[in-house]
Amino acid sequence: VQNLPNLINQEGHLFVVSDSGVLIDEMKYREDMHHPILNFTDGVALEKIHFDAPSLNENSWQSATQSVGFGTPTYQNSQFSETNESTKGVIISPNIFSPDQDGIDDLLSISLNFDESENTVNIFIFNNSGQEIKHLVKNELTGTSDVYFWNGLDEQNEQLPAGIYIIYVEVFNLNGNSNHVKKTVVLARKIN
Repeated sequence: VQNLPNLINQEGHLFVVSDSGVLIDEMKYREDMHHPILNFTDGVALEKIHFDAPSLNENSWQSATQSVGFGTPTYQNSQFSETNESTKGVIISPNIFSPDQDGIDDLLSISLNFDESENTVNIFIFNNSGQEIKHLVKNELTGTSDVYFWNGLDEQNEQLPAGIYIIYVEVFNLNGNSNHVKKTVVLARKIN
């Protein structure tokens, strides 16, 4: 593309279309998708955290880190997160994550890998008192493998305090198969 237009900061809807007009991918963005710890968002890229993550899911996007100048054109995204696709079932990692925008363990990865397709998934986040603080994924149809990410924010996109959180994943399909995984993780914060 010789003249890529500037994007409007507030919101937009982007499409990637082939020369023959076939839709390849799309995403909708809003300025409030940026991490709330940022004092400004002008010039800060929203980066997709994994190429297999669904583009229309806003949890698939994260603000680029300051350490890379808030953008990584032509390089691997600063918020890229590896998934372990060789292991079957539900994999949650890392055990300790720190959503502080330093590019190191900023996101919690929840990977799903199953033999059967057409699974429905729900992912809930609870605090250590057992109160639901985020319904991350709501009855979403998924295939044999998918990945979801949590950035340490609650339903109101407010930063949560450091502490222990419970990740509860339920996966079921029309064949009557179901899988329930409950795991604790630690959300860490830097001490100033």
